[in-house]
Amino acid sequence: VGVSPALSGELIVRGSRGDGFHVLLDGISIYNQNHFFGLFDAFNADALQTVGLFTGVAPAEYPAPPGGTVAFQTRSGSHADVRLSAHASPTAVSATGEGPLGDGRGSWLVSARHSILGMGGLGNDDLIGQGLGVDRATGPTPANVREIDRPWFRPGPPSARFFDVHATAEWESTGGHRWSLSTYAGGDVAEQGGERLSIDADPTPRERFLNRDVVDTTAVETSDRWGNVGASLRWRAPMGGRAVSDLTAAVSRYYSRYETDDFLYVRPRLRQLSAFYSAFRNDNELLETSLTHRVVAAASSLTWTGGYAARVYDVTYEEQSAVLPVFDGSQQSLQTDAFAQADIDARPVDLHLGARVHYFSQGEYLRISPRVQMRVGDDRPVSVGAGYSRNHQFLHRLELMNDVSSPVWVPSTAEQPPSTVDHVTAGIYATPTRSTALQVEGYWKNQRNVRLHETVTRLRRTDDSVLLNPWSVENDALARGIEVLARQRIGPVSATAAYTLSRADVTPADGSGTRPADWDRRHQVTARIAWSAGDRASAHATWTLASGAPNAYNALLDRFEPDRLGPYHRLDLGTTLRGSVGAMEWTLHGSVFNAYDRDNPWYRDPVPALRPDGFDRDDRPDLGFALVDVYDLGIRPSLSVSVRW
Repeated sequence: VGVSPALSGELIVRGSRGDGFHVLLDGISIYNQNHFFGLFDAFNADALQTVGLFTGVAPAEYPAPPGGTVAFQTRSGSHADVRLSAHASPTAVSATGEGPLGDGRGSWLVSARHSILGMGGLGNDDLIGQGLGVDRATGPTPANVREIDRPWFRPGPPSARFFDVHATAEWESTGGHRWSLSTYAGGDVAEQGGERLSIDADPTPRERFLNRDVVDTTAVETSDRWGNVGASLRWRAPMGGRAVSDLTAAVSRYYSRYETDDFLYVRPRLRQLSAFYSAFRNDNELLETSLTHRVVAAASSLTWTGGYAARVYDVTYEEQSAVLPVFDGSQQSLQTDAFAQADIDARPVDLHLGARVHYFSQGEYLRISPRVQMRVGDDRPVSVGAGYSRNHQFLHRLELMNDVSSPVWVPSTAEQPPSTVDHVTAGIYATPTRSTALQVEGYWKNQRNVRLHETVTRLRRTDDSVLLNPWSVENDALARGIEVLARQRIGPVSATAAYTLSRADVTPADGSGTRPADWDRRHQVTARIAWSAGDRASAHATWTLASGAPNAYNALLDRFEPDRLGPYHRLDLGTTLRGSVGAMEWTLHGSVFNAYDRDNPWYRDPVPALRPDGFDRDDRPDLGFALVDVYDLGIRPSLSVSVRW
């Protein structure tokens, strides 16, 4: 899993962007798995039972787009008695209740969480501004550029809140039929206003003739909001003694809106940057209705899974930009899949064969996703494995360059084919003792028809996009790497060390040539040590080091800009204590993000600065822009308390 900033909702796995992941909660598609730009999970951990992350060859029952699948499952409530728990931290409070239904054949669970980010005195004000991108910490301006003698942004009072609610009920009949109903609702609202120094948008004729920029003060507002609600009904029924039928019907509705008066448009001009602030807004709505049926049958050494899935999508997307015509698109699509998987356990060979056939109504695309994975010697001290899969993606996530707004999703069309990825992986795995593990894995991942927003492909270009879409389609990405991991346990202490040598390149559709992907990190090292004293206490320390991110401005200003930003490294600490008072159990958890307060470069972006070429005839300085490093979060301590009874 690649290094990414704290304020990023992306999960970068083996060179795939965050949009390549399909996130499921009890069969419900979730289109934003993060609160507050990636700082918090959109799911309350108190309500979850298991999480499955498929990054390689996923089972055929999962759609598995280019990045993989993340499948969450809500836990069952207590079948014995009513239980309550509560949790509080500087950012949120939550409560969970659970208990039996009827005579204990069923159970219920309700868990709700709400933020307290808007409460003063908890250090959250600057966090909101950094999340929205209106007041992020930056490095110094270049030596040949004069800093402005007054703040170029004066923030106003921020406002932010998020919430999530999980509710589930289960029932099992005397005949072994199991029914479960699961619902989820979550969302965010974040707003920040202020005053920004900018260039006068309506200069006088004299100022226009002299080509001089005039310093102006403008009131600006930025807001980001999203919401996702969904429900699923699942019926599992035995079919004889060796097979199970599993039917799930689900619905999910997602919406997002990002609007700002303070969007920075940048365009290279004669190896200099031309930039200005103006408004930007996008709106996205997505309604998905799905039905999935699978049958699982098991024999002595063979497990067979087969089934079908149907999904209906209704997607609308609108974007208003200062440099392109208004884009407003709406589309309804039908996707049907049929899948089959055979899992063969013939020691020492463990073999998985599967395929998924997709049909997508817009463009009448018919695609096949074959999957094969093999492991030899899994029950021995040394084993080897290899796998191959081809997967397709019919919904695509668009992301703005350096603006951490909520995800927006657009579908494939007849003119814009789905994304495709070929993924090859191989590795060798050693467990010489029960407390020692070593592994080396290599991967090669080739992606085609990757969606890139116009702000990413040409640094917020001002020429019209193809078909007036604010994104390009025919972009290719190639990722490859070698991962090395070692794990050792000595008594209550476990130590893990990992190193990845990787490369991810993008070939844009505009013909500008292959370049490192924005998420490319050539070298990455992770070292973690953890200590556990049973259920009473635990502690861990994790240190991460990674190569600097590629500098997006290097290709256009190569004489002045480095290839990459500075290296990224940080230390995270955490400790947990547990105890009880009578019938009440308590948990105290403390953590420190970026313990030595490292200023880690996140990206580079222009900020207002005084040009070195003098003053105009009225002795008024010209306002220009200088590129500076924008930093990830600094030190961030946190303390939370949970009680359960």
